[in-house]
Amino acid sequence: MADLARRLDAPLMYLKLGEVPVVVATSPEAAREIMRTHDVVFATRPWSPTVKIMNADGQGLIFARYGVLWRQLRKICILELLSARRVQSFRHIREDEVARLVAAVAAVSPGEPVNVSERIAVLITDSAVRAMIGDRFKRREEFLQTLDEGVKLVAGFNLGDLFPSSRLASFISGTARLAEENHRKSFELMEYAIQQHKQQRSAASSNGDVEEGGEDLVDTLLRIRKEGGLDVPLTMGMIKAVILSESKNCYMLYSLLF
Repeated sequence: MADLARRLDAPLMYLKLGEVPVVVATSPEAAREIMRTHDVVFATRPWSPTVKIMNADGQGLIFARYGVLWRQLRKICILELLSARRVQSFRHIREDEVARLVAAVAAVSPGEPVNVSERIAVLITDSAVRAMIGDRFKRREEFLQTLDEGVKLVAGFNLGDLFPSSRLASFISGTARLAEENHRKSFELMEYAIQQHKQQRSAASSNGDVEEGGEDLVDTLLRIRKEGGLDVPLTMGMIKAVILSESKNCYMLYSLLF
């Protein structure tokens, strides 16, 4: 791509990947025009057939179309979910999970190999999920596998996404079927996580216990939904999508590092 840009001396290139139109910025000036000057025009991420399936029951911030819903979700994330005060409130979780990782590595017998990637994946997942639902996810391994499959489906090369009008391309690739299965599984796991959270809160309330760290992210989203007064009502599908998006972001960070 860089060689083609140099040969054509084109700051902007228009390409067709199958049926999908693509604009490539090949210079800092062109990138600035797209990402700053005309940011609003390009703010909405394109929805491939796979992405449409994955967002069927609720939109998270990543793929929400630019508009009222996107601004609302962004405001919730900035002011409620990812504020400095909120991040600081989860410090004890991060410290606890790092201590568990160090203890697990220290307990390994001399000469025995340690799968660092696997342990880091567990660290990131448990830290993120505890911040979201207040406890470690009981179906962690299943959740990690589903996240891995979902990220590969959205980011990978899919023939059906390049030729969205072709049923044959979709049938050959099998991506639509896999995306539907992954979407169904992801939301089933999110429902399980929310129910686990509610049961934990109910048990703590019955025993008169006070949860360390106050509200977790699911508490916050459920509170905002109950309070209402939003331009776009916050549905349970949206809450699941937001939780899933945060989980995917953590998993993608792990994927980039390892």
